[in-house]
Amino acid sequence: MSECSSFTITVKDVPATVKKVKDLVTKNGGTFNGDETGGTYKFTGKVKIVFTESSYTITGKYTVAGNKVTITNTVDGLPSCNQVADKMKGELT
Repeated sequence: MSECSSFTITVKDVPATVKKVKDLVTKNGGTFNGDETGGTYKFTGKVKIVFTESSYTITGKYTVAGNKVTITNTVDGLPSCNQVADKMKGELT
């Protein structure tokens, strides 16, 4: 399990971003508890590695200050913290 460094993104529309995160997490069977000030989420997925699949779990929390969202994840399994952060930044900004 890897405790990842926090990162901050700037978003144009906080309510829309929170809804997007909630939709992405819950449509894949995860849990989301939060609002426009902060919250938590957890989801499990699979990543294909050569000839097999590996499961992972991402547990995270976020806080909102103005239009800045600070995210902290814990990753159990693959992918790496940087891969998760890069994917989240790409989806949310």
